Amino acid sequence: MEFIEAGSNFFNLVIPWMVSLWWLYLFIGLVVLLPSLWLSYIQDYYKRISLRPVLLEIRIPREVERSPRAMEQIFTQVHALRNAASNIEEKWWQGEVPKTFSFEVTSFGGEVHFYMRVPGSHRNIVEAAFYASYPDVEIMDVKEDYVRRFPKTFDELFAKGYQIFGNELLLAKDDAYPIRTYYDFETPEDESKLDPVAGLMEVLAKIGKSEDIWVQIVIRPHVDDDWKTAGANLVKVLKERAKTEFEPSSGKFVMTDRSPGDIEVLKAIERNLAKPRFDVVIRYLYIAPQNIFTLNFGQRSVFSAFNQYMTENLNKFRHNYDMWTRASLWFSPFLFPRRRLKARR
Repeated sequence: MEFIEAGSNFFNLVIPWMVSLWWLYLFIGLVVLLPSLWLSYIQDYYKRISLRPVLLEIRIPREVERSPRAMEQIFTQVHALRNAASNIEEKWWQGEVPKTFSFEVTSFGGEVHFYMRVPGSHRNIVEAAFYASYPDVEIMDVKEDYVRRFPKTFDELFAKGYQIFGNELLLAKDDAYPIRTYYDFETPEDESKLDPVAGLMEVLAKIGKSEDIWVQIVIRPHVDDDWKTAGANLVKVLKERAKTEFEPSSGKFVMTDRSPGDIEVLKAIERNLAKPRFDVVIRYLYIAPQNIFTLNFGQRSVFSAFNQYMTENLNKFRHNYDMWTRASLWFSPFLFPRRRLKARR
């Protein structure tokens, strides 16, 4: 009884004292939470009012007599459009954030289309970059977003007899390690005949008439050079890494030269660091009627097409298991798999 009375007296003293500190809680809310809430609101407002993205379809002729280097030049010009808040007013009052661009390829039952979503203010610049590199392309306004061909929610989509698989792709290693590019596929003399996206196009063209695949690459020019410092440090470590071998005749470990593979890795990383950097999200969605839906195709088709650019000594893509539309009791976080699956879808 004495223990219970002591506990009751303790709470009777502590609770009023905690309530009396309401001004402290209000101060913490104003100083810590309110700025974050305001910044989130004003940045969202900036995106809705200032970006005003437009959806454009890019129609490409059957024969394109240009090197993939021409597409690289387009992305270099897009990177030059980078922006960021440069003062207090732009950050806290205008909510300025770096503008994003989206380059998309879709297949509606095997019919392949190319799209791009760009800020309305940059439309003319991006179009000019395309026409300069590919004079024969056509760029047209899209009257209705292809996403609206389907219901807004998964429940409505499921009720109409469809199933989906979606995911994002991540790099397996530090992003200083590059994937294979057109530079690595063939010699420069043959690059005009090279089509680095042929594997992905074949996957998109081979699906059934009632299936859809949407691939989206969202890019945002990186606004500072902090990544170059990290990349330069990696190069320094790799250059200093020396190979030691045991020499039986002297009974000592001796230094040997780097292998040709090590040298190629260093060259590839340094070439990668010389390019303009983007923050990138790669994601895709496979939609099909439930009677023909195959998880094996949805999970592996686009993923395998992207991994034609892999090299084990440099970089490759991997699934983002925290995002994909699969969930199981046997995988982390092990709880409520059905709810997690519904949320991801």
